[in-house]
Amino acid sequence: MTYNRHVNQFAPSGSTTGANDLISAPVTNSSQTFLTFRTANADIPSELILGVPSFLFGPFDNNTDAYINYTTANDASVLAAGIGYRTASNTPTGSTFEFVGDVLTSTITTPITVGTGSDFNLVGNPF
Repeated sequence: MTYNRHVNQFAPSGSTTGANDLISAPVTNSSQTFLTFRTANADIPSELILGVPSFLFGPFDNNTDAYINYTTANDASVLAAGIGYRTASNTPTGSTFEFVGDVLTSTITTPITVGTGSDFNLVGNPF
């Protein structure tokens, strides 16, 4: 199945418009790696962060109490159903991100943890 989800435009530095979205993979697919996802969705913002090309996409790390920005080092990471990710789009009106996989028909388990920096967890409902 192909699932298309609208994602808002990100807020560039100094801007009062735009936003990040918190999303979760609505399908399961062990082949939907971050590389596959970002290749299919070229509107994911990217820039150098501390000299490393980074993407505005990633989960929340409750040990550092911060969102992770994926890099090419995360290309093999599978987008897991039930895990929440922060992302946005480069386009002024937002864009549609494509997820490809199987519709979930059974219960999934998402680990909830207490981190050293926060007890918040970013989870998503894939149903």
